[in-house]
Amino acid sequence: MLFLTRKSGESVMIGDDNKLTVEKITKSTVYFNVEHTKNGITVNNAYEIALRGQVVLFAGQYFEVCGVRIEVFEIRGIYVKICFQNSQNIPIYRLEIYHSRQENQNQAH
Repeated sequence: MLFLTRKSGESVMIGDDNKLTVEKITKSTVYFNVEHTKNGITVNNAYEIALRGQVVLFAGQYFEVCGVRIEVFEIRGIYVKICFQNSQNIPIYRLEIYHSRQENQNQAH
């Protein structure tokens, strides 16, 4: 299990092909945008899934991207604590760390 805290506008990379962005946080709801180039998105116990990859969840609800379960663990003010359950060992990074790793890999080659 991995816990990350994000605020609106911040993103997480799941593998190299899936970007999860926190679009909006209210007192009881989190709006995510999921951009993916491969595989599908599976939504479980979600309040709503709209077009363009938007997922709307309440605290305690979850959805899955490529076998990674993503749960809204806690909403606290402008932050959401997200729990990632990753049984497939898919790398999960905050977007800023992902970009830093990509730059380092490119410089090494």
